Amino acid sequence: MLKKWFIPNYQNVESASVRNRYGTVASFFGIFTNILLGVMKLIIGFLSNSVTILADATNNLSDMIASIITLVGFRFSAKRPSKEHPYGYARYEYIANLFVSLFIFFIGLFFAKESFEKILHPSSLTIDLVTYLVLIVAVLVKGIQMMVYLDFGRRIDSDTLKATAMDSRNDMLSTLAILLSMIVMQVFHINIDGYTALLISFFVIYSAISLLQKALDPLIGERPSEELVERLQKKLKTYPEVLGIHDLVIHNYGVSFNFVSVHVELDAKMSFMESHQIADQIEDDFYREFGINIAVHTDPVEIDNPVVIELREKVLDALKKYDANLEVHDFRIVEKKGAIQVLFDLVEPFEKDYAEDELISYLSKHVPKKGKDLQYSIKVDHMLT
Repeated sequence: MLKKWFIPNYQNVESASVRNRYGTVASFFGIFTNILLGVMKLIIGFLSNSVTILADATNNLSDMIASIITLVGFRFSAKRPSKEHPYGYARYEYIANLFVSLFIFFIGLFFAKESFEKILHPSSLTIDLVTYLVLIVAVLVKGIQMMVYLDFGRRIDSDTLKATAMDSRNDMLSTLAILLSMIVMQVFHINIDGYTALLISFFVIYSAISLLQKALDPLIGERPSEELVERLQKKLKTYPEVLGIHDLVIHNYGVSFNFVSVHVELDAKMSFMESHQIADQIEDDFYREFGINIAVHTDPVEIDNPVVIELREKVLDALKKYDANLEVHDFRIVEKKGAIQVLFDLVEPFEKDYAEDELISYLSKHVPKKGKDLQYSIKVDHMLT
């Protein structure tokens, strides 16, 4: 409902302005609801003398600050690229996510400290109907928060909003636990206020560490999603002139800000102008359809040279026996007097680290020669997508 009311053209999630609007609406929604919950819980926390409710109130107010950080992150990430930052500012959203995670972590530590003091020095509680009503309302509001953040986060693929949704879920569960503990304390006349607060603080700390990991991954540099890789590969394979693709590299500078490079294999008999035209067409199509800047490198492939075809099959067969996960591309030969130079790129799994000399020695023993010596030149790479 919020997106229909406050986000014009809300279905166009590829638009930077619409995306920024989603983040802005979500942030203001979080600021308003968390201030409301925080103030209500502070009042009943002081009236009931419950450190658990006071800790939960502090958590809600910290969520309000996190919403402000998220808002600032979205505003900065929406800035247009500049001379100093030609790749844009979209990574500010990741930085905002990092600050939110750290903030939640330190709030969890504060909860733990207060909880220990309450366990060591318990005090009597005053629990009444208003306490229960406020906690029930808080559970419902946090549930609505979670659904709004999750919906917005999925629509614009925002890790920040998805993380905020998980934080709202945790808050909902912790408030529900507080509500149940209040019932237990009133029915059985036992004071577990400090212990309940301690459990909640551990839950908050654990959640913060999980969120921190998700915040760091894109900043360090993570593998692109399989969905994105498959979408780009599928598009590249629609061009009839493209015989194969490899070395697909995706550089991410923020959500929806991807810069891509790829090698496409074309018939070696194709003229330079023809191959250049195909590369230009691919680059234009990708920018128009996906908003992605892609740099296309063309590799010539001899598709009707019997010597190349035979040698390639023999080399591939030998390498598959050596390691079935190896991949070969840019296979070509240079015929010399009395020898054939065999050149290709080899892609190995990340957990492997094969030496070029080791591979050449293996191929020299397992690929039969036909009249001329085979001289191998191998470039070993790791797959980046």
